[in-house]
Order: sequence, then structure tokens, then C-alpha cells
Amino acid sequence: MQVFFMWKDKEMDKGYYKDQLRKMRFELKRKEDFSEVSKVQKKLVKLQQAMEVYKQVFETQLTELMKQNNALKWGIFVMVIIVIVMWLKCP
Repeated sequence: MQVFFMWKDKEMDKGYYKDQLRKMRFELKRKEDFSEVSKVQKKLVKLQQAMEVYKQVFETQLTELMKQNNALKWGIFVMVIIVIVMWLKCP
């Protein structure tokens, strides 16, 4: 909806429209800023979700590596015991 005013003074007329233009530019800039913020927020949510997925994968891999590490430690321990027992049995 457009509203037109007939000002008696040309300067008032010019000032009114300049003010309206300034307000419209401000509104447009605010909407653009909101749009940019909205886009950034959406990207942030996607990145947080991706980070959670990577964190879960990392934790799973870490757990598997810790299990393998424990198995290797037990294997070395058993081998050391066998070597000690064999060494004690040899004359």
C-alpha cells in the first residue's frame, strides 16, 4: 500500500520521501541481516550435528583400540609368564 501526500512545501515533500527511503533501506538491511543470521544459524546446527556424529565415531574407534590394546597387553603378559616358567624349568 502506497500513501502519497501533497505537501505545500517542496522541501517538506523531498524530506518526507528521503526519510521514507531511509526507513525502507534500514528495514531492508535489517531483513537481510536477519536472513544472514538465519543462514548462519542453520549452518551452525548442521556443523554441530556433524560434530556429534564424528564424536560418536571417534569414541567407538577409541573403545575398539582400547580393547585391542588390552588384548595385546594380556598377550604380552602371558608370553612373559611362559618365558619365565620355561626359564625356571631349564637346568
